[in-house]
Amino acid sequence: MLYIYVALVILQMVAVNLFISFKFSKIRYSRTVNMLILIVYSVLLFYLVHNSFHKLYELDCFEGNGIFLIIVASYVVPMLITLKQPIKITLTIFLSAWIYTYLVFALSVRIGHLFGEENLQLIILISQTLLHILTIRFTYRILKNQFIYTLWNSNEKIIDYMLFLSFSLLALIAISNYTFIEGISPITGFVIIFVITSITLLSYNLAFLFSRVNESAEVFLKKSRTDTLTGLKNRAALMDDINSKILVGIPFNLVFLDLDNFKYVNDVFGHAKGDEYLINFCKEMLKRFYRTNFYRISGDEFVIIVDGEKLENEELGLESISYVNKGMGIKFLGLSAGSSHYPTDAKNLSDLLSRADYNMYQKKKVKHKNLDTPKY
Repeated sequence: MLYIYVALVILQMVAVNLFISFKFSKIRYSRTVNMLILIVYSVLLFYLVHNSFHKLYELDCFEGNGIFLIIVASYVVPMLITLKQPIKITLTIFLSAWIYTYLVFALSVRIGHLFGEENLQLIILISQTLLHILTIRFTYRILKNQFIYTLWNSNEKIIDYMLFLSFSLLALIAISNYTFIEGISPITGFVIIFVITSITLLSYNLAFLFSRVNESAEVFLKKSRTDTLTGLKNRAALMDDINSKILVGIPFNLVFLDLDNFKYVNDVFGHAKGDEYLINFCKEMLKRFYRTNFYRISGDEFVIIVDGEKLENEELGLESISYVNKGMGIKFLGLSAGSSHYPTDAKNLSDLLSRADYNMYQKKKVKHKNLDTPKY
C-alpha cells in the first residue's frame, strides 16, 4: 500500500503541475497529440520507477521525497517537446507550478505527522488533495494576473530574473523539506512553510510591480520620443540617434526637408486639413523610408537619416515626389531638401543640422523665386 499511496501523491502533483504549466503556455501540437506524448512518457517513466521503487526508496537520503523530486523534474523533458515558446519561459512556468505543488506537499506532510506514523502516506494523500481543491483557484488567479503577465510582458533581463527567482524559491522549499526529515516540531514546520509561502507571494508580487514600473517607464520614454500627430520619431529621438551614430563613428547623411507652401495650405483649407496634409505626406514617405530613420522635428520640417557614404539629394529623388492627397483633393505641393554628411561636412550634431538646413534654404530660395500662387 505504501507504493500505491506514494504513486498517487506523485501523480497528483504531476497532474496539477502539468495543468498549470500547459494552461499558461503556447502549445506546439494539438491537445490530442500533446496528451499522447505525456501519456507515453508517463507510462515509460512509472514503469522504470515501479521496477526499482524499493531500491530507490532505500537509497533515497530524502526518505522518499527524492523520488518524486526526480519524477516531477523529469517532466520538463516532454514540456520542452510539446510547448512552442522560449525555453526560459517554459522553465520559469514549470518551476512556478512546481513551487505551488511542492508547498502543498510539504504542508500535507506536516499535517500527516500530526497524526503519527501510522497511515502517514494515506493522510498525506488526503491532505494534499483537499489543499489542492481549496487553493488551486486562488493560485491560478495569482499566477494569471501577476506572474504570467510579468513573464509574457517583460524584457529578457526580467525573464532571467524570474527564472532565477523561481529556481531559488524551489531550492529553498526543498532544503526546508529536508530539515523536516531531520526532525523538528510540528509548530516549527508550519511556521517555516508559512514564512516560505509569504516570501514566495511577496517575491512574485514585487517582480510584478517592478515589471509594471519598467513597462510604464518604457511607454513614457517611447511617448517622449514620438511625434503625437504623425507617429514618427521626434527631435529628441533624432538627437539621441545621431549622437549614438557619432559616438561609434558610423557615416551617415542627414537630409533636412521643408514642405513647400505649407502655410498656404493651412491658411486656405484650415489647420485640420493641414494636419491631414502632413499625415498623408508621412504615409507617402514611409513607402520609401523606414519609420526608424524618418523624423518630424517641427511643424512642416522633417529629417531623414541615410547611413553610408555621401549622397546627393537627386539620388534620393525627394524633390520629384508627386501624389494627390486622398480625401482632400489637394495635389502635393512638393518639398525642398538639403543635406549634410558625417563626417565629411561636419563632425557634431549642431553643425550637421545647420549645414543641412542652410543647404535646404538655399534651394528653397532659388526654387520659389518669383513663383506664383500655387495651383491645386
